[in-house]
Amino acid sequence: MSDVNDRYVIDQMAVEDEKLVLIIVDPMEWGYCVRESHARTLKDKISDYLQFIDSGQAAEYHKDEEYNRIVIRVAAKCSYSNYGLDFLERCQKWIQENGALCELEWTHLQRNDEEETEFQDGFSDDYIFEPDKLYPRIKKNWSKTPAEAVTLMAANNNFNNQSGEIQEYNNIPMFRIYDSYIITLIQDMGSTYMYLTYDNLPEDTSAQLLESKAFENLYRDITYRMVESKEAGVYGLVAGGDFEAEALCLPGIWEDCSEALQDDLLIAVPTKDMVLFTRAGNKKSIRKMIKQAQKIFEENQKESPFLIFSRDVFYYNKSTKELEISKKYHISN
Repeated sequence: MSDVNDRYVIDQMAVEDEKLVLIIVDPMEWGYCVRESHARTLKDKISDYLQFIDSGQAAEYHKDEEYNRIVIRVAAKCSYSNYGLDFLERCQKWIQENGALCELEWTHLQRNDEEETEFQDGFSDDYIFEPDKLYPRIKKNWSKTPAEAVTLMAANNNFNNQSGEIQEYNNIPMFRIYDSYIITLIQDMGSTYMYLTYDNLPEDTSAQLLESKAFENLYRDITYRMVESKEAGVYGLVAGGDFEAEALCLPGIWEDCSEALQDDLLIAVPTKDMVLFTRAGNKKSIRKMIKQAQKIFEENQKESPFLIFSRDVFYYNKSTKELEISKKYHISN
């Protein structure tokens, strides 16, 4: 069944109580991180319905049944926030002031008997700053001059800024690391992570203090595990899928891994959820790791470009306990 995300399609249509009702099925949530994109999606769908009515196509349906007015009805699966209700009221007013082709109303999809949670329409979806839910996010700076400019998307990945990517660099607190990498701060919003901006930064708090807090939270909440990969001598680091790449910011993890392998380490992070490493003294394992990392990088560059992280290989020195970008090894193009 189609829904609000499907353009130029009428989701449902029926005649009831002398009304021709065109129903928009809306399964999307109203929350701070998604409310603006939700409103844009719903606005486009309402516009499609208005064009359908204005063209006379709506009148061709159910023409053998009697009705005296046309209604667009938004049927939501989730509760309406204050922002969502205000948006719908503004749409309703606009329709009335611009020809009144139809009426606009909103309700909820009928729930199953098992779904006992009541709708909480009118809930506040304003942003709430919660420092205990901040975490660091490391990203590759793909700029050719990383000391002077920031480019957080590889130039050749054809990515069209799907959800979760930074658009306005100047409004985001950033901290440089390893010369060509950037640390930003994200807040756990429940169903998604949101980049912290200067607009949302409390006046009495510095970004530097929040960076320290974000790392404290990472240490507190995220558990990293060393695992064996399918390739003998190549290992992986797993952390639940959201914070694998951030292990590059945690030298203590690599101290433990190097102790376990009794060697310096070479580390590849082809995607932000895939960390591979091996003994720096085993050339055969190094070749296998780089080959595996290259395959992962290239596959995701085509299929999931928002996941790609870096072609760099990192070197951890067991004696000095320092991590740096290797000058000798690299994931080839």
